Amino acid sequence: DDSALIDNSSISGGFDNTAVGIKPSISDGLKKFASGDGSIAFNRFNTASGQGSSVFGGLKNTASDSFSSISSGSDNSSLADNLSVSGWFHNTALGIKSLFDGSKKSTSGTTSSVFRGAGGTAMGKDGSVSGGFQKIA
Repeated sequence: DDSALIDNSSISGGFDNTAVGIKPSISDGLKKFASGDGSIAFNRFNTASGQGSSVFGGLKNTASDSFSSISSGSDNSSLADNLSVSGWFHNTALGIKSLFDGSKKSTSGTTSSVFRGAGGTAMGKDGSVSGGFQKIA
């Protein structure tokens, strides 16, 4: 659909290789309206090695606010190793907020996480940073 106010484009592709048990998929989408917003998504799944990973990114921009988010996760069941990272930013007329969270867990019992949040409004600014590392014997 292409008009003076709406412009949409999308691309999607899929691959299925059941002989080796690998099924990755890729999907891309972009939508632009009068207010303006877009999104992109990417997914991959590998069943042969017990690994799965996904990445998602979105961007939304309107006259009143701007919002973007990125999240990714990977799961390696054969190694019992999990890794996840997520981040998002929210910008409105009243303030700016950002958040980042990351964690990793492995078979050695090591867990690490980092968290950061910042917020700003017309009345003031708030920010916090915290980080933690935990290792289980």
